[in-house]
Amino acid sequence: MTNEAADVIAKYDQLPVEAQQHVLLELLRRTPLSQDQLADHELTQLADSLFQQLDAEEAHADDASSR
Repeated sequence: MTNEAADVIAKYDQLPVEAQQHVLLELLRRTPLSQDQLADHELTQLADSLFQQLDAEEAHADDASSR
């Protein structure tokens, strides 16, 4: 990874979770991927991670609204 890319990742990590999700979606839209660039298990891991994050946020929002 280049220094510039590492800087982008560091700045991304400082964003609020909602902003991170928007950035992630925009990066995915802008990134041309062919079917063979990511293995199925890599795509599955990425999807699992995203869904776990979304579930955690939903649970946190549910907890906050029930107070």
